[in-house]
Amino acid sequence: MNNQAYALLTKNYPTNQGLCEEYQSSVQFFDTSSQPSAQFFDISSQPSVHLFDRSSQSFDKKNWQSLKRHQKPSEPQSKDGLIVDEATFWADYYEDMDFRYEWNNGILEEKPMAVISGILYTDWLISLLKEYLKAKNYEYLIVADIGFKLKLPGKSVIRRPDHAILLGEKATNCDTNASTYQGVYDICIETLSHSKQKYIDRDTIDKKREYSQGKVKEYYIIDYKKDQTLFYSLNTNGGYSLVKPKNGIIRSTVLPGFQFRERDIYARPDPVNLINDPIYQSFVAIDLQKERKAREQERKAKDAALKIAEQERKAKDAALKIAEQERKGKEVALQQAQDALQQAQDALQQAENERIAKEKLQQLLIDRGIKL
Repeated sequence: MNNQAYALLTKNYPTNQGLCEEYQSSVQFFDTSSQPSAQFFDISSQPSVHLFDRSSQSFDKKNWQSLKRHQKPSEPQSKDGLIVDEATFWADYYEDMDFRYEWNNGILEEKPMAVISGILYTDWLISLLKEYLKAKNYEYLIVADIGFKLKLPGKSVIRRPDHAILLGEKATNCDTNASTYQGVYDICIETLSHSKQKYIDRDTIDKKREYSQGKVKEYYIIDYKKDQTLFYSLNTNGGYSLVKPKNGIIRSTVLPGFQFRERDIYARPDPVNLINDPIYQSFVAIDLQKERKAREQERKAKDAALKIAEQERKAKDAALKIAEQERKGKEVALQQAQDALQQAQDALQQAENERIAKEKLQQLLIDRGIKL
């Protein structure tokens, strides 16, 4: 293609640049080495200028379709804002491969991607919820990006929360082979995207209104920027009340005893490190707590057995000591008795000796005729 003709074409119709480049390489009459084609695309030739003017009759429909066949495939384009009926949404857009769509009363709404930090913060909260639900023996189901329909006053919407929770019979009766949920979730969680203001408004205003009207019991918004992390609970008037942290602690009304520090969403502490924290102790790492408790009880039982054994040993030693003391006391008493007996025997012997000596003295005196 003549360079001047190419420049004119792409200047007047920028979207045609890709068409011409491919067409130039694949169609023989764009070869500038051929004199007829060079004349054909000579910018000095008036017909060649009009050939690429879509308003010119010389560039007829057949020529345009020929160029269009050589166009490179374009990137998928979002259908955000497209008006479609509900059946078309479910059939053609709910499982779209390139975009995630929600349906707002006949209008497609593209669902934005969350940033990684927002996903991490939400995942920590989900893991904490799982710890609680397991510890309290709930029947539960936690799903991600599964659409559900809300019939609201004056309109219907189909929303697909980033995460949603079903409790009790809802969880038990849920069709886990389906890609949608035919009912209303108990808790919805959205990870806020700041890429467009309308995405912020949709989560903080539109869905707040829709979820409350649809009787979603609690609604959590997790904001990675920490500015609009919000928690709502359905009140007796049918609307949402903002759950305000008390001393930095958020407490659920739907899940009694489920509580967490708001700052911990961003710190994401390991549940194992929370088992001694009074805020979390009643539900985190319960199996580990039971294991540690069993080990502690076993240790205490062993210590108690050792203590009893030691006490028994000491009692036995004391008894032996007393027995020894008694034995020694008996030996002393026996020795004292023996000494007393010996002393008595000695006294008797002495008395006997004195008697004999006296008798001998008396007999001697008699024999000598001495009278006393």
